[in-house]
Amino acid sequence: MTQNPHQTPPVIPGTHTAPSSVAPVTPKRRVHPLSIILTAIGVATFLVGMILVAVSVAGPSVTAASSPSPSPVVVYVTQPGVAPVASVAVPVTTTKPPPPPAPTIDDGTWTVGVDLPAGKYRVTANVGSGCYWKITKSGTNGEDIIANDIPGGGRPTVTVKAGQDFSTTECGTWTKIG
Repeated sequence: MTQNPHQTPPVIPGTHTAPSSVAPVTPKRRVHPLSIILTAIGVATFLVGMILVAVSVAGPSVTAASSPSPSPVVVYVTQPGVAPVASVAVPVTTTKPPPPPAPTIDDGTWTVGVDLPAGKYRVTANVGSGCYWKITKSGTNGEDIIANDIPGGGRPTVTVKAGQDFSTTECGTWTKIG
């Protein structure tokens, strides 16, 4: 008896194996283009997240490229010793914190270098006729006068140095200007 090569071989009773010439059937599945795009976005988001985690854990080198204009600074993050898988540029807008308020002086006697920093001070508003200030050598109980004035108006300015005491009465608030 001759077998036809296109004919399925007979099944032998008691065996449970499929003939070797029969290939398994795999159903074909269509993939929607939107699912490809969403998957790519998910992978990109995951990679950026992993890079940010690696940066915060491993202490990478960070370089910033900036221009003199107020445009955002672009930070490039690289991990030393690791070949980059993807380049990520994260725009960062930087602003300078406001400067600390200038030291001020109100009525009283103040030791320069202890109570207030040395420098040039000016009254913040015009003074009246009761304004009096003096600079004395520290440790002399105000007896060794270096300079003093009763300005009677305007906005007086004084320069004080370490080792001096500064006393002010009815002049208002003095602010450091230099």
